[in-house]
Amino acid sequence: MDKTVITDAHAPNPIGSYNQAVISNGFVFTAGQIAINPDTGKLVEGSFKDRVDQVFKNLSAILESADDIEKGDLNRPEMTAKLV
Repeated sequence: MDKTVITDAHAPNPIGSYNQAVISNGFVFTAGQIAINPDTGKLVEGSFKDRVDQVFKNLSAILESADDIEKGDLNRPEMTAKLV
């Protein structure tokens, strides 16, 4: 089974030995994200909403990289957030 590792500079670097995301068999598997600002490497301070916004920015960056590689039309995490 082929897999493609996704790494995006607009999302925080993994803290452990894992990838930001992997594409395999037509699926994108993302790692769990926390509210780390990739520019500072620090946890976002502020409200719960501020932290959730950062998590979705991180996921968006990763999914956009995956979309560029797959040349497809991945659903954006903003669509998921509207359901929550």
